[in-house]
Amino acid sequence: MLVVIICVLLVLLTYQDISKQEVNVILLLAIIMVQAAIGIQSIGLQQLGMLMLTNVTLSVLQFLLLKFYFSVIRGEKGFIDVIIGKGDLIFWLFLCEAFSLLNLFFFITIALTITLVVHLSFHKRKDRIPLIGYLSISYMATMLFCQLFEHDGYDDTFIIHLIL
Repeated sequence: MLVVIICVLLVLLTYQDISKQEVNVILLLAIIMVQAAIGIQSIGLQQLGMLMLTNVTLSVLQFLLLKFYFSVIRGEKGFIDVIIGKGDLIFWLFLCEAFSLLNLFFFITIALTITLVVHLSFHKRKDRIPLIGYLSISYMATMLFCQLFEHDGYDDTFIIHLIL
C-alpha cells in the first residue's frame, strides 16, 4: 500500500514540476514520511538513520562543491533557486532515504544522465530542467525494476555484481 502512495505522490510531483516549474512542499514532506515508513519496515529505524546520515553528509559535501564551482569558477551570484531549487534539495532528502549509498550513487548517475539527454533532446527551453519530475519518473521505473527482479534499494548486492 505504501508503494502505491509513493507512486501517486510521484505522479503529482511530476505533473506539478513539469507543468508549473514548482511543487507543493506538503507533497514533498509526505513522500519523505512515506519513504521513511518503507525504510523502517525494510531495514529498521537505526539502520535507516545511519543510512540517512551517510547519504545526507555526502550529498551536502557534493552540493557544497557544486556551490563552490558555480560561485567561484563560473561567477554565479546565487546557487539555491538560481541553479537548483529548494524543492529539488528537499526531494534529494527523499532519495537519500530510499537507497543505500551505492544504490543512491548508481541511481543518481543513471537518472541524471537520462534527464540531461531527454531534456536536451526534446525541450526547447534548455535553462530550466524539471529535475523533480524527471527524477520521479526515474524512481518509479526503479521501483518497477525492483519489483520485477526482487531487488531492494537498500541492498548493494546487485550493484556489486554489476561492477565485478
